[in-house]
Amino acid sequence: MKSQIKFPTLLVAGDARLTKLLERALLAYHYETTLFGATPTEDALFHDPAALGDAFSRLPRCGQMIVLPGLHLYKRFLDTSDADWDAIFARNFERATWAAQAYARAQIAAESGGGIVFVSSVAASMPLIDMSAYGTSLAALRALARMAAVDLAPHRITVNVIECGWSEDVAAHDAYLKAEAGRSYVKAGTPTGTLIRVDEIATACAYLRSAHNVTGSVLTLDGGYSITRSTGESPLPAV
Repeated sequence: MKSQIKFPTLLVAGDARLTKLLERALLAYHYETTLFGATPTEDALFHDPAALGDAFSRLPRCGQMIVLPGLHLYKRFLDTSDADWDAIFARNFERATWAAQAYARAQIAAESGGGIVFVSSVAASMPLIDMSAYGTSLAALRALARMAAVDLAPHRITVNVIECGWSEDVAAHDAYLKAEAGRSYVKAGTPTGTLIRVDEIATACAYLRSAHNVTGSVLTLDGGYSITRSTGESPLPAV
């Protein structure tokens, strides 16, 4: 019996629950993942791009890197402090930027080609209640992906974004989805009436792994949530 071909992939950790579930879901597509950024020692490297680049150069060569957002924040625009803005851009934008640069440089040095996938949120492309800082940090990442796609295409490296809607597999979404009012509110604005599952994110990553002419693109995975636009005040009490 022939053994299955494995696809080496670098998974940059973010939301702990999503990271664990996605790593498991990718197995269905014969991924062999190297997890990075889940320990305090590795996480500290994202504050030093040079050290991060050195660490990436010593990792196994991976045909794809998947980057998950590191911080979710529910706050209104006027309630978001300087520290909040710094933290969310460091965790969602800068972390992903340094990882993309380090991965691309290592792949180019090895003449390997590859693909970068930023797992993001529809908050990057539509206004959502209490998510001004979160959405802004991911909107910046969306722009970065398109710019990087142009620069990296000659090196056979694709760069794409998967913008996800509401999911029970993301711990940060519990604030809304665990409350019946919040869950009903979200589902009412989702044409399919279903929440996003982690195996669907894995399927999208697998598609992008094999789609060598897809780059600079945004794949929306939200059950139609972003085309209906939930409006009005949050049904949940103020925290």
